[in-house]
Amino acid sequence: MSERDIPTNSLPFAPETRGQYNTADSVKGVNESSHGWGGWGGWRFLSQDARKDNGKQSVDSMTPSTFYTATPGYEVGFGTPGRINPGSAYGRVLQEHKLLEAKEIEINWSGRGQHVDFGINEIIPLETERTIGHSATALVESVRCRRIRLARKSIRCNRHAKPEDLVKEVAYLHKLRHPHIVQLVGTYLQKKTFAILLYPVASGNLQNYLDKLEISQSRDMLADLARFFFCLTHGLRYMHEQGIRHMDIKPSNILVHHREAMSFGGVRSILFTDFGISKTFTEEDGSQTAGPAALTKRWCSPEVAAQEPRGRAADVFSLGCVFATMYSVLVNAPLADFEGVREESGAGDAFHLAILQVHNWLDNLPSERTIINTWYSRRSMVELLKGMMARNPKGRPPASAVAHRLENDENAFEAWRRGKDMWRCCRESPESYRVAEEDEMNALAHE
Repeated sequence: MSERDIPTNSLPFAPETRGQYNTADSVKGVNESSHGWGGWGGWRFLSQDARKDNGKQSVDSMTPSTFYTATPGYEVGFGTPGRINPGSAYGRVLQEHKLLEAKEIEINWSGRGQHVDFGINEIIPLETERTIGHSATALVESVRCRRIRLARKSIRCNRHAKPEDLVKEVAYLHKLRHPHIVQLVGTYLQKKTFAILLYPVASGNLQNYLDKLEISQSRDMLADLARFFFCLTHGLRYMHEQGIRHMDIKPSNILVHHREAMSFGGVRSILFTDFGISKTFTEEDGSQTAGPAALTKRWCSPEVAAQEPRGRAADVFSLGCVFATMYSVLVNAPLADFEGVREESGAGDAFHLAILQVHNWLDNLPSERTIINTWYSRRSMVELLKGMMARNPKGRPPASAVAHRLENDENAFEAWRRGKDMWRCCRESPESYRVAEEDEMNALAHE
């Protein structure tokens, strides 16, 4: 069946119903318009504030920003055939983490709800496009769900990776709605494969971006990199305010997303991802975790490397390491030289083993006027980075203080006075879902 043959009673994002799914539970009144391939304007969308009519929601009001939410007008319980059963093993895990939402507000990517337990012979309503990356435990792919491109993170369940543990990453993302954090779309379980669907599919990660920028020294890429200091700081501050620590901040876990636009060359945004080892905390528990934890040695804090109690300050240290790397690229200091300086400690290139060397490197970076110095005073930035990478966790500023320092830097204030609002994107909502063809057509228009 081609896209143009899709039944008119199905959602733009949801597949044709298959298997046990009850077609009576499909969304009524959301139809494909005659402009099927024309971008957002080619579809009608379910309004979040659609009015009630005789006890059933009307779909008179549609908006491009609405994300195809669940069925209106039907009071159907979770036990409906095809929908997740809260009494099943997977359903109980989702319920324990408060991830089962009412049908009227959940993200219904599948036509069967946000979280689905597929049978072994059921077809997953996703079209695989390409592999983005993989590790020993996970595979990340670009997939299409009808017209929306998503990232799918698939993990093979075993005694070391149980669904009840994997759902924790979903629970963290479920709590977070920020323009610089990836968005959770949904999950599914099929036999021993657990998959998380995320948006957007980024064009690359920060490590790729820095490697490319070292060679090209593209002025617009440098300007965006300078702006990313604000973006990442605001993202981490929000994360900590929501009671979540990331615990594995590094360039490969930070996405750089280049979104094309018809009216101008495009917009780059930066997003935290990979919350697989994140931890939730409350003010009562002091934001401390003890015992062994997964870590990335190069970027982790001294207390994490020593498997000592660690808290929000460990995230600040790791972000400081990332910022020191970004700052080096901005002033055109070779990262190979920076790595060599850290290796002088004789114990590899880990930041926590070469804190003194890193501080000396920052002090001796070029001081001539650059893009970074246009937005931040050099002395203030170097002192801030050294503070973020203090050996003692108590000596590091919290993310909120880092944000305050950046926003109130004398150069940043002067830039703001001249109309350069570097943190405007941090105050916006997360990116709206876009049909894949829109980005592709816009990219062609700028070739």
